[in-house]
Amino acid sequence: MPTNRADSPEFANDSIIHSLLPAPAVPGKDGAEQAAARPWRRQLPAENSFEPPSYAAVHPLSTVLFDSIAADTVSGDMRFMPVAERDSLVAEAEAEARADSLNRTIIMIRPSNSNVGLDPEPLAANYSHSTGLSCVLAGVLALAALNAGAIRRTLLRYRRDLWSIRKRRNVFDESRAVSLRAAIVLALVFCVFGGVALYNIPYAPAAPSFAGAAIAMGVLAGYYAVQMCAYILIGYAFSTPLGCRQWLRGFAASQAYAGIGLVIPALLLINVPEWHYILVIISLSIYFLFRVVFISKGFRIFYRNYESWLYFILYLCSVEIIPPVGIMLLLHSILSGTL
Repeated sequence: MPTNRADSPEFANDSIIHSLLPAPAVPGKDGAEQAAARPWRRQLPAENSFEPPSYAAVHPLSTVLFDSIAADTVSGDMRFMPVAERDSLVAEAEAEARADSLNRTIIMIRPSNSNVGLDPEPLAANYSHSTGLSCVLAGVLALAALNAGAIRRTLLRYRRDLWSIRKRRNVFDESRAVSLRAAIVLALVFCVFGGVALYNIPYAPAAPSFAGAAIAMGVLAGYYAVQMCAYILIGYAFSTPLGCRQWLRGFAASQAYAGIGLVIPALLLINVPEWHYILVIISLSIYFLFRVVFISKGFRIFYRNYESWLYFILYLCSVEIIPPVGIMLLLHSILSGTL
């Protein structure tokens, strides 16, 4: 342990630091005498030499500060690299950083864990999401497409049956009979797409479903069958067999054309509920237009004298006005569960 300040390491360091500074000039002595007075100043190593000075053995340096700085900043061998190699390493590091940021972005958008993210929200109530309704509509349209030729010929025949009450056929009139298969397909088109329109009258259902649309289709199909039976009975009682056949053909023709006219409005009612009001008006207009044509043909068939007006008014009230209102009330009672 040093006994005085001259022997301490701090004094040695101070002396070394002072030795590196220029020596002050001593009055009365030249440079040689001053160098002889301090011989340890001539013990510095030569220029560009890596050898330590000779006084380092006598006065060792305390390298604690230098070692701590080197340990924190430099590890391993220090070397210089070309600029091109440095630029390539920088480019690789930037590419890896971009890839890492992209991976983090993908993980945020599509979490790998199902427990991470927002809870799924249910779709809005709409029976267009029902697979059953889509299958029914697509099946009916496909069935109509497969029988397109027979349906085209049937519609040509229905065009004359819709209004004509001529007893004798013209030479140029279509003489073929109506295809039963095409007539059934056209009636099916009317019941399916007319049922969709009926389901949305007079207002859109609060919770639309395929079950509700199917009930409306079934009610309309039952009403179609009841109408056919009623017209057969009325025609048999108040008209000739020829007049009865013409009236029934007019009914089938009017329903067939009405069903074709309701296809597009019914599809829009399903897929574009925002247009509900205007689509309901269009659907009702199409149906009542062909009903007026059919009623007009019936009046031409059954009119005989002024007394026929009384029967015609009774017919309108009992067959054409009260039953549709009853059908609407029945349908809404079934759908609301009050029946």
